Amino acid sequence: MIVLAQRTVLWSAGTAVLSWLLPRRLQMPAVIVSTCLFLAVADPVALAVMAAQVAAVLWALPRARRRGVFTAALVVLLVAVLAAFKLAGGRIAMPLGVSFMAFRLVHLLVDAYAGRLPRHDLGGALAYLFFLPPMAVGPIHRFPEFLVDLRRRRFDRDLLGQGLERILHGYAKLVILRNLFVLPILLPAMSRWAGSFGGDVLAGAGQWADLYLTFSGASDLAIGYALAMGFRIQENFRFPFLATSVQDFWRRWHISLTLWCRDYVYAPVAAATRRPLLGLAVAMVVIGLWHEVSLRYILWGLYHAGGIMASRRLGALAGTGPPPAPWRAQLLRPLATAATLLFVVSSFAVTSRVDTALKTFWRNPSHACLPLPPPPASPGGHPGRAVVRAADLRHPALLPARCARLPVP
Repeated sequence: MIVLAQRTVLWSAGTAVLSWLLPRRLQMPAVIVSTCLFLAVADPVALAVMAAQVAAVLWALPRARRRGVFTAALVVLLVAVLAAFKLAGGRIAMPLGVSFMAFRLVHLLVDAYAGRLPRHDLGGALAYLFFLPPMAVGPIHRFPEFLVDLRRRRFDRDLLGQGLERILHGYAKLVILRNLFVLPILLPAMSRWAGSFGGDVLAGAGQWADLYLTFSGASDLAIGYALAMGFRIQENFRFPFLATSVQDFWRRWHISLTLWCRDYVYAPVAAATRRPLLGLAVAMVVIGLWHEVSLRYILWGLYHAGGIMASRRLGALAGTGPPPAPWRAQLLRPLATAATLLFVVSSFAVTSRVDTALKTFWRNPSHACLPLPPPPASPGGHPGRAVVRAADLRHPALLPARCARLPVP
């Protein structure tokens, strides 16, 4: 991973320099070739898979509006290929950048079918699809905005300065905060308390801090290198841990993925079924499955969908009354932020426990609610009083027995 990261940094910097040194007509072709060479060196399988997918989609784009069934089948095929790599788990390594390429290709196909895709040539589409900075870790930038920047692209010192600043921010998050503090100090300290629910919530807070620094740091690098090359791409994180509701959190966390799921999962499902809540649940489950194909992440997606529904309901109820006094609003805001943060960092602890309970029940339904075995004598000399250790309740074989009454005389 470290070697790949160093290679990515050097290759991105070299590509950014190359994109300005060559004559204008050769700049973007050089970026496309550089990206393909990078993939050929870093992950040849990824290049082969992407080349086949891109060829099929670019052939289908001019025909998308006339052949709706074929377009839908191609979208399903793209999703199926991504799901196959996800389901393969450790048996087959996920090709570098394939998931983000699938998101961009689905975006092109759906927008072409809907008639929203701007007029473009083959070079513009290839430049969008094989743009190196967001290739591996996002953000999921959109084609219309990229095409506008491509046509107006000029060297801009201010834009270059902004790009270098974002690159420094990204390295600070990844190298200083994550590698020198979170991984060696914070995560081990918080993981020591794992086992109880409160300890798992604390460990979950450390995991969320690690996720934030990893993804937002990588996004800063991608955005910075894109700015250095003259392109503005989608922001991905906007202080998510300062959100005042779960809905607000998902407007700030992995913004490009959330917007993609809103446009290409939530909107179609809600329109087809006329059930917005079902569309929301499906969209959040898709976000969960994107992280990992497992029951735990299906539950994780439903957990956050429930949080968004609850925050919407609370917001609607709050909007029916008179506006609060300024001092009360100032007091409620940090409380709302703390409650939202607690809900978010508890997600792994809650869904992991439900996942374990469901799997235990599935393996042996007859043990779903058995009474506890005859209790031993208590240390205080009271025979028959139940003495159940916390470790016993955390044992997978005894987990379903929590719903039984303790046989206390």
